[in-house]
Amino acid sequence: VLPNFMSYTLLRIEINVRISTIMGAVGGGGIGEELKLSISRGFGAKTLALVLLLFTTIFIVDQFSAWLRRKLVGEQAFLMSA
Repeated sequence: VLPNFMSYTLLRIEINVRISTIMGAVGGGGIGEELKLSISRGFGAKTLALVLLLFTTIFIVDQFSAWLRRKLVGEQAFLMSA
């Protein structure tokens, strides 16, 4: 049960990283708010940097989480859930 619980927890962390950007863009603060402000003020370089940072962060969290989930629940269980 513990490996499946940990796998679900890692999945929720992935989702939270993605949702934090959306929440910030609609008024929740954080990186999403910074992105929204840089777009509205026409700061192209800052906007590009934030977008690259977001994509990189999401990619790294996603890859690490997938790797760790495979280690916890096994390759077969991971492939069957996809």
